[in-house]
Amino acid sequence: MLASKGVPSFGRMSDDLPDSARNRLAGVARQAHFRPGQRIVSCLHSPRTLYVIQEGMAKMVGISEDGRERILHLFRPGELAGWVALEKNRETGCDIIAVSPVQALAIDRRDFLEVGRGEPSVLLAVTREVSRLFSNMADWMLALVSAEVPQRLSRLLLELAEDRTGPRFDFVPLAHPLTH
Repeated sequence: MLASKGVPSFGRMSDDLPDSARNRLAGVARQAHFRPGQRIVSCLHSPRTLYVIQEGMAKMVGISEDGRERILHLFRPGELAGWVALEKNRETGCDIIAVSPVQALAIDRRDFLEVGRGEPSVLLAVTREVSRLFSNMADWMLALVSAEVPQRLSRLLLELAEDRTGPRFDFVPLAHPLTH
C-alpha cells in the first residue's frame, strides 16, 4: 500500500494527513512482518508500538472467564492496531494475533508522539480512527448480545468473504481461515 511519491500509506488516516505529516511518519516507521499465529501485541506486556496493517489480517482476542478465546475485532489492511501503545505503561488485556501473513508499518510510541507534537493532524487522525474502531466494536458487541449464533456466524462469514459481488453467490471462498 504505497501512497503517492513513494511514501507509504498510513491506512485510513492517510486521507486526513497533509504530505508533511505523512513524510514525517514515513521517516520513523519501519516494516514489520508477522507469520500466521504470531502475536503482534501481547496482553502480558505494555505495548510500545503502533501498527498500521498494510497486508493480511489480524485478530484482537481476549480470554473469557471460562478460558475461551473471544475475537473482539478483525484488523484488515488500512486499520490501526495497538493504539494502547500511545498510553505509557498501559497493558492491553487483549492479544493481537496475525490470522494470515501480516505486513505492517510499525511506529514506536516515542517517535509517534514526537511527530504528533510537530504535526497535530497526526494526533487528530489517530483519534478519528480509534473512535471509528470503537464505534464498530460497539456495534459488533451489540449484535453479539442480541443476535442468535446462526446470525452471528453468517455475519462473520460474510465479513470474511473475498468477493460477494459475483453472479454466483452460492459458493463464497473465504479469504482467511476460521479460527473458531
